[in-house]
Amino acid sequence: MDINSAFRSRGICFPVDILSSDETELCRLNMLAYLEKIHWKLTPFSRHKPHLILPWVRELAQHRNILEAIKPILGDDILLWYSVVFVKAPKSDQYVPWHQDATYWALHNQNEGLTVWLALNDVDEQNGSMSYLPGSHKSSLEKKHIISGKTGNLLARGQIMTNIDPTGEEWVSLKAGQASLHHNMIVHRSGPNHSAVPRLGLAFRYIKPDNSPVTLKWMKRSATLVSGTDQFHNFSKDPNPLCDSEGICRRAHRLSVLKAILHTLAGDTSRNIRKKLTDSIPTLFSNIQNISKN
Repeated sequence: MDINSAFRSRGICFPVDILSSDETELCRLNMLAYLEKIHWKLTPFSRHKPHLILPWVRELAQHRNILEAIKPILGDDILLWYSVVFVKAPKSDQYVPWHQDATYWALHNQNEGLTVWLALNDVDEQNGSMSYLPGSHKSSLEKKHIISGKTGNLLARGQIMTNIDPTGEEWVSLKAGQASLHHNMIVHRSGPNHSAVPRLGLAFRYIKPDNSPVTLKWMKRSATLVSGTDQFHNFSKDPNPLCDSEGICRRAHRLSVLKAILHTLAGDTSRNIRKKLTDSIPTLFSNIQNISKN
């Protein structure tokens, strides 16, 4: 079964070979250096959209093998809408509960987005790989999510899906340099890292240029064109750390992540406005101050 057929029928395709052994080792070392620089503290601003501040991540996002894998699904015109550092420390209790990405993307067309999850070291059930429910992306309705106060939940608001039947759950195993491609409607999760080494990964989220946010239309979000052309201009253009100055990229990065937080809050129907503000204002004010300093 080819990548497109597997993706359409199961909602996920893996393993997909992306990096050579030399490329993988270089990216692994780059990731470890970045984690040391931030003292392994993954805040919204050190975790989200790293392709705006790390040239090596920007290059990865447009790697020929990634584009070759996703073009049969999305077509030749592709936007990189988001990226995320996914790291679990050794012997960590951190986990990601059952969820659908589309719930938090808040885009008009929920069926035309995908995530490329790239492993920078070997990933399996022991060190907290992803698991999924095959075919669950075919449901036209998003499942019910609630806010949970349980510690260790890596999702931004501690959200979790309810009433999930895990029958048929399958685990993703990847070698370093391989990736999985998953639909943004598929129901999936990941467990804790029981191993003695960190689990290192990067997620790249891609959409077609004709897609657009459903929330806060007056606040335009940004994206990076990685293939073809964008004739719709629903997103402003991201800076490129490969050619733009560090200062420009850092300011744009913080503003872009801040906008993402606000759009996510606007799309959150599980809390009233008072609860949203109580939970989020301290973080927002802190990050606004950081934007002005950089």
